[in-house]
Amino acid sequence: INAAEIAEGEEPGEVDTKFLRMSKRLISLDCTKEISSLDSQLKNFVKVRAVPCQMLRGGMHLIPTKLVMDIDAELTRYRIARKALVEKFVQNYEAFKREARESLGCLFDETEYPTGAEIKQRYGVQYRWLSFNISAALKNVNKDLFTREKQRVEAQWEEAADDIRVSLREGLAGLVNHLVEQLKPGEEGKRKQLTSASLEKLNTFLNTFEARNLTNDSELQVLADQARELMKDATIKNIKKDTTFRATLQANLEEVKAGLETMVAGAKTRKISFDDEV
Repeated sequence: INAAEIAEGEEPGEVDTKFLRMSKRLISLDCTKEISSLDSQLKNFVKVRAVPCQMLRGGMHLIPTKLVMDIDAELTRYRIARKALVEKFVQNYEAFKREARESLGCLFDETEYPTGAEIKQRYGVQYRWLSFNISAALKNVNKDLFTREKQRVEAQWEEAADDIRVSLREGLAGLVNHLVEQLKPGEEGKRKQLTSASLEKLNTFLNTFEARNLTNDSELQVLADQARELMKDATIKNIKKDTTFRATLQANLEEVKAGLETMVAGAKTRKISFDDEV
């Protein structure tokens, strides 16, 4: 209940507690800020290299085989760095609890706090590499069942291919459009603020596109190659200092943008899942 919603001096009257929910933070979010930041960095690293596929449930990513080793190496670095941050957190845990005791007052309850060993366990990292091939063992059980299941999964992946193709087209279109808007002059001809993140996101997409182009989308490949060539010398320094380069880059990216808009116009995506059938 927001206190501001109750007029001064007004009694809230009888309240059905079933409609209320309360919670409290055991420690400040600032205490785990470094760990949360590292987690976000990894999620973004994987997300921009995975192939968008709505067939997969949350937490699962479709990774092109050409990028498996790059992502696995990053996961190894992440686990090492995260373990160090968790160790650092545990070392300062008692100090964090003292701060919480002061902030929570009578609501502080020592029994609600896990031990340092429990924290390390709960902050553990696990991941698996999965394959969705039909098990050959099923063929030994029943050939007809194996064939039927194989055909069902193949049909699902064919449908997923349309979703992947559209998602990649929309993804590149969004990145190009965002950069074009930043390159355009603002009000009264003033230059808009250009961030390195815009360049990095687009370059990452372009540099990983060939590996992620699982549907062999030749039309998108042409525009991706065109954009990659345009971005070859596009740095924050060049764009900010060279007005001619900036204007030329904008004009050329406008052409790529137009081609992408034609591709995605009227495109429809279809959500499918391995859980759709029982």
